Order: sequence, then structure tokens, then C-alpha cells
Amino acid sequence: MKYTVLLLYPDHINIRTWGADEFGRETYLAHVDAKTPSIAVTQAQEEARLYNDTVGYECEVCKSRHDFRPLLVVHGWHEDVNPL
Repeated sequence: MKYTVLLLYPDHINIRTWGADEFGRETYLAHVDAKTPSIAVTQAQEEARLYNDTVGYECEVCKSRHDFRPLLVVHGWHEDVNPL
């Protein structure tokens, strides 16, 4: 089944990106194929971890997929209405 998963970046990335007063703003939207919503979250977390290793967030403290917290899991592939 297709799922859309919205994850919250870890606080240490949010603080570095947005500043200490505005952490909790950075999210990662993933589209995955999975048997269950739980598996979809796991796949999305791993995708986010791998993506951040390649784009240079210097995520040395972000070695675990569990650093990305799930905010939303919905059935189907949904796009962001403001893809910036």
C-alpha cells in the first residue's frame, strides 16, 4: 500500500537550522510503499536519515532513524500544497 509520512526533524537539526527560539519547524515528507502504517514510518525514517547523510546536514549525531519523529501517516500519496 502507498503511504505518505510526515516526520519531524530532530531538535539538534532544527535548532541549528532555525535557531533556538524556533525549533520544531523542519519536517520531512516521504512517500513509501509498505504493508502497514508502522512499516511505512520505519521506511520513511530510514529514507530521511539517508537523505540527510547525503545533503550535508552533517548529521553525525543523527545516526538513528528514530531521531526523526512521526507526525502523520496517511494512506495514499499526498503532495505538499506549498512545496518550497
